[in-house]
Amino acid sequence: MKRLSREKLALLFFIFLTLFGLGISLFYMSSLSKPLNVAASNIDDAAGNLEDYTAIVYEGLAEEQKNDTQTLPNYESSTSLNQRSQAVDSGSSDELTASEALPDQNENEEEKEVVTVRSVKKSYVEKGASVFEINVANPSEYDTRSVVRAGKYTFGILSVDNQTAASASELEAYIQKRVKEYEAIKIDFVILVVSDLDLLMTEDTTTSSAEKTSKENSEGIAEEKQKASSSVDLENANASDASASDGEKKKETKETAKKKKQIALKGVDIVISTQDEGLNSGGVLVDGIFYDDVPLKKEVGTILVSPSKVISAKDVK
Repeated sequence: MKRLSREKLALLFFIFLTLFGLGISLFYMSSLSKPLNVAASNIDDAAGNLEDYTAIVYEGLAEEQKNDTQTLPNYESSTSLNQRSQAVDSGSSDELTASEALPDQNENEEEKEVVTVRSVKKSYVEKGASVFEINVANPSEYDTRSVVRAGKYTFGILSVDNQTAASASELEAYIQKRVKEYEAIKIDFVILVVSDLDLLMTEDTTTSSAEKTSKENSEGIAEEKQKASSSVDLENANASDASASDGEKKKETKETAKKKKQIALKGVDIVISTQDEGLNSGGVLVDGIFYDDVPLKKEVGTILVSPSKVISAKDVK
């Protein structure tokens, strides 16, 4: 009987290890699927076979790359966002462009043709892709309903700039209203064009339980000390402690004011910033939303949507 129990335990342990190994394998495969699909898009682009792809093209506006980074969703900076992105840019550093795939590529930059939005659009059309342009220079044109049908997908575009953010008392509600309008007409992708990613940030005024407890304790101590104000020594101590308490409260208020969080972007698929945000050149994917920023002037930004809805990006120089 004892031997039978051991055999059952061994069998159960073996089954557990098998299921555990299977789970790890599935997780590993799912984590690799995105970069592999992005790599496949890059290969199709280099080979000139982009049938059923959709290319989104926009001009470069940035003067130069800035050293500091902007705060992004649930992360302290865009550097953190880049690091924790779902490996969207894993193939971008070794990305092979169509020009690099040509055997007669001219390495002399002086003789290199000037890249324009028109030339990039023409190149994608010749490769079989459906193409449309985002007007990043004038995003206000997307303040009203803007729907684009390109290939097999329909895109709804909205914008947020300084004026929009200032006029909308609740920016989050405004964005969600626009998104629902697009969802009602069965849009495949919602694109948000924003002049600055900081516009999507709002102050997080919520305080943690520890901060609340600290504040309550400080108030309780102050009350007790006021009751015992008849003692001169205690009064001096009260003045000292009250000053420290006020300092703590000011510190809490200052720390709370510094905290920011991103507004909810439910339903948004792609966010394009019209300024250089210091993001990876291949874009970043965080919480299901693809982020990209405009390239430098005399360059052209592109976002490629594959037939299986895999999103990738690159800057054409």
